[in-house]
Amino acid sequence: MFNYFGKNRGTIEASKELVKPQNGVFRKVSGKEEIAMDFERVNIKGGSAYEDVAGYSRIVKAGPFVYVSGTTSVTPEGTVYGEGDPYEQAKYIFNKLVGLLEENGVSREEVVKVNIFATKSSYNNEITRAYSEYFKESRPCCTWIGIKELNRPTQLVEIEMQAIVGAKA
Repeated sequence: MFNYFGKNRGTIEASKELVKPQNGVFRKVSGKEEIAMDFERVNIKGGSAYEDVAGYSRIVKAGPFVYVSGTTSVTPEGTVYGEGDPYEQAKYIFNKLVGLLEENGVSREEVVKVNIFATKSSYNNEITRAYSEYFKESRPCCTWIGIKELNRPTQLVEIEMQAIVGAKA
């Protein structure tokens, strides 16, 4: 059993041979093996002026872990791309997010979780078609969530992702 001491504390059960932290070190404290890991955090903008106003990042990388904020099909000009078309909105969002990930050293094959929020369950087939164009081969976990509405009535889809660098399918 190893105690993990870092910003988030917990216990890892494994042998020394199985636990080989990329950014950590082994050390003994009070006769117990401990793993200390400190991850560099990188905040990545996605191009929305609202990121600075609200104080959020489109993507946060912390060591190998990558978190992508919920994203809709709002263009840099502030219009909604693909109004009335859930496939076009989803494709726009996937293209934007996969592009941002790849620009920052994360491949689509390293995406391990996708959450899709849609304002109507009847959009599922069209959104799935767009999703499959990006993730059919790597097969990340995917959750569909039906919601009442998004920020604007013309927004039909919002997508968020999580990736782990080095976890290619």
